[in-house]
Amino acid sequence: MRQYGVILIAVVVLIAGYVARRQLAVPTATTEAVAAAEAAVLAAAEGLQATLAAGEREPGALAPKIAELRRACQSLEPMRSTTACPALRQQAEALERAARNASIGDATVQDIAASVAGLRAEMQPR
Repeated sequence: MRQYGVILIAVVVLIAGYVARRQLAVPTATTEAVAAAEAAVLAAAEGLQATLAAGEREPGALAPKIAELRRACQSLEPMRSTTACPALRQQAEALERAARNASIGDATVQDIAASVAGLRAEMQPR
């Protein structure tokens, strides 16, 4: 009788492990979802670049664009690893600090433009 109890416990543990593994498995993103997330990141980055190119330097005007870029990168990163998103997020944080200090220079704008160009190249279909 004791043997049946041990076997029953072993079966329950195996089933529980299987269920836990299924729940922890990360769902894979569809090609369409990745493409939509990539398009959102590119649009957000280009929007920030266009705002800077238009001469906007006020923190209040840049904050929504920076937040949009941050959200877009956060949604893309679980689906696809990029080298441009971390760089853009760091530059966006530096841009926020510079805007608060009223010290956004041409070099900062050029860095953002270079990162957007890198992102654009990285997002090109292979």
